Amino acid sequence: MKGIIIANNSTSLLHLVTNSISKQLLPIYDKPIIYHSIAVLMLAKIRDILIITDHKNISAFKKLLSNGHHLGINLSYQNQSNTDDIAQIFLINEEFINGERCALILDDSIYYGHNFIKRLQIISRRETGATIFIHQTTECNGFGAVEFDENYKVLSIEKESIKSKLPWIMTGICFYDNCIVEIAREIKSTTRSKVKIDLINQAYLNMSQLNVELLGRGFTWICLETPDNLIEGAQFVHTIENRQGLKIACLEEIAFQNGWLTIEQVIFQAKMISKTLYGQYLLRIVEQNSKIIHSIEAIES
Repeated sequence: MKGIIIANNSTSLLHLVTNSISKQLLPIYDKPIIYHSIAVLMLAKIRDILIITDHKNISAFKKLLSNGHHLGINLSYQNQSNTDDIAQIFLINEEFINGERCALILDDSIYYGHNFIKRLQIISRRETGATIFIHQTTECNGFGAVEFDENYKVLSIEKESIKSKLPWIMTGICFYDNCIVEIAREIKSTTRSKVKIDLINQAYLNMSQLNVELLGRGFTWICLETPDNLIEGAQFVHTIENRQGLKIACLEEIAFQNGWLTIEQVIFQAKMISKTLYGQYLLRIVEQNSKIIHSIEAIES
């Protein structure tokens, strides 16, 4: 399965701070926003990831992330200034998708909740149809709203949710089967306007192949659209990490747990930034896992 992250500056609500830098490069407490987007794909066991941004930000992303091999993944980059046309994104990157299933990260958000990893991995193995993640919130302005029945069958998608009373809205995580490029091509051939994500999802709904994954009570979704959202997100990450002693969106840790990095590789990455709390956290992970391995070896011997 392939993963695509759209990392542009489409929002005007952060214009003063994103005029010269991609929003995905802004910090949320101890790491940039892009880490949270990449983490979602890595938790779904997706290793081949394409980051789409404009030409002025590609060099910054490459400086931060390189080819991703130090994180156990394969990163590539696409210069595409206009990312409003979702169908065009799939068509331009057909070679990257290569007939496989594809996950798309549309927004800049923090996702945190129980069983999220398990749910991502189950959905990533789904062979047919599309799956969108929806969240219950009172702040639904600017997001598409979803109506479904008691069996979680999608009934409708509202393109304009400003006037909607429906509490379930679409977040920026979408999983598609290997028909996505053909569906995008068919939609593009029938319209001259830009193809929004709603049209892609509507096509799957028309085929009765649109599934929803509910991120309900107890799950935190923070869409980082405004200055207040940035503060809220940073405070949330700070609180969780300091209370639990566990980091959110620590890519090296996820890669290590997935078996994509060895202990030696994690140690190498940690020592490069050993003076930071992030580097010290990586060293603590290695130490804890080394003790577990030694204990198992002792028992087996």
